[in-house]
Amino acid sequence: MAEKEQVKPLASAPFRSDLNEEELSMQFNFHQRNYLKCCGCFTTLLLIPAVVLLILSFTAFHIHHPQITMNSITVQQLHQDENQTLRDSDIKMSLVVDISVKNPNVASFKYSDAVTRVYQEGTVVGEARNPSGKIKAKSKVLLNVSIDVSVRRTGGMMKMGINTRIDGRVKIMGVIKKSVVPKMNCSMRFDVLTKAFQEERCGQNVMI
Repeated sequence: MAEKEQVKPLASAPFRSDLNEEELSMQFNFHQRNYLKCCGCFTTLLLIPAVVLLILSFTAFHIHHPQITMNSITVQQLHQDENQTLRDSDIKMSLVVDISVKNPNVASFKYSDAVTRVYQEGTVVGEARNPSGKIKAKSKVLLNVSIDVSVRRTGGMMKMGINTRIDGRVKIMGVIKKSVVPKMNCSMRFDVLTKAFQEERCGQNVMI
């Protein structure tokens, strides 16, 4: 019986370490570029809405301060104690102050309290409060404030002041929120003989 021919193993190809390292480097660089591209795209997607919101916050979504204006102030009733001298007596008045509040924002302005105070020489001589409410975007509301005032007569013309303060907040799209407290300060003179207010001067002040 013929001897079986021995099968010689094929000679293995020489190991080329330099080629394997080059291939690995190319694959690594390829994956790294893809990773950087994905990160760049993801970052861009995050930055676009952030930039848009930032631009809107300085333009359309910029929160403006509500403006308070005193349209008129009238005396409904006036009573003076006749038992006292003309120049030194207590005067009781019922005043009606007509105030308008304008909301220039693109969102509603909600306020919790509106307080109007009357001053004489720095002392509060009358106060009235309006209930909480809401002013729609780009709208204006009128507030009729009735105040009972008791002042000390100091002559034919008396210096007085009126202050209105409204605590509120503006919220845009549930993202931009800001608390603002618009205030109006007015100074004037009251003529006892004509029962009218004169030389009214008002200014705005906003607390943030």
